[in-house]
Amino acid sequence: MPIGDTLPTDTLKKINYDQLIDSVIFYAEKYLGTRYRAGGHNKQGFDCSGFTSYVFANFGINIPRSSRDQALKGMPLEYKNIRRGDLLFFKGRNRASKIVGHVGLVIERNDSTIRFIHASHKKGICYDYITSDYYNARYIGAKRLLGENIIDSLWPGFNLPDTLATDTPDTLETDSAEVSVKTGAPFKTETPVKNEEKKSNIHYVRKGDTLYSIAKNNHTTVEKISALNNLKGDKIYPGQKLKLK
Repeated sequence: MPIGDTLPTDTLKKINYDQLIDSVIFYAEKYLGTRYRAGGHNKQGFDCSGFTSYVFANFGINIPRSSRDQALKGMPLEYKNIRRGDLLFFKGRNRASKIVGHVGLVIERNDSTIRFIHASHKKGICYDYITSDYYNARYIGAKRLLGENIIDSLWPGFNLPDTLATDTPDTLETDSAEVSVKTGAPFKTETPVKNEEKKSNIHYVRKGDTLYSIAKNNHTTVEKISALNNLKGDKIYPGQKLKLK
């Protein structure tokens, strides 16, 4: 097939997701030993969600930057159905917390446990087991982003609180606004909505906003927002003015 031609639709449907998952895991393991860095999302250091988003992006799969927003993506799974390539979500260091604060990528599943790779605050990129006392006590749920017919949805049947947010220094959005599980919309923040924003297709970035949450709440895409505002990456800051249409 000449370079630049697109694959027929029926060929795209035959993509072997097992091979894709193998490639994702192999790529993730290349970074074992890389140091932990709060807010990090490159080879110089990673936090937990920076690591998972970096690995997925290498395969053209763009997922949100924070563990909170990643938890709103993908298909929810029962524990028995978790497999390699899925994302695991945990509470942060505070065991009594009821909010997402950490994420890891499943690399192995057997009858007795699940092994995952993640960015540990103390050990950097490393392996851990969901059955360890620390992570077993903090496990919230799992999502699948790699597979056929994956549609974003929440955790039906799971005993989750009404909010998902980050409560540890795993991401730059550590002190971000909480997000409603039911709507995905951020709760009220201290930043008032300006008249210009009400009257036009303009959004002023508020504390806790991500490109994904802004796009979702305004029925557009991250790609369109990035193109309209000449963004070179996914970094935005409170008070920034973004065109939506």
